[in-house]
Amino acid sequence: MTYEQEQLLIQAAQADSVYQDLLKNCLSAEADYLRIRSGLSREDQEILDRYISLCEELEYRRTCLALTLK
Repeated sequence: MTYEQEQLLIQAAQADSVYQDLLKNCLSAEADYLRIRSGLSREDQEILDRYISLCEELEYRRTCLALTLK
């Protein structure tokens, strides 16, 4: 992604009410997530982090594939 494309994406996200609602909800849930995560063993924290990371990578890849469709 070029710098110009990144700037357009940032502007689009800032103007998108759905994105902004999701961001607000994510930020408000962060404290609970961190509290719950801190109660886990180091091993379980790493397992949870890996799972979340893989889910994010799957969604990113799905988005990349969607952008290639015509």
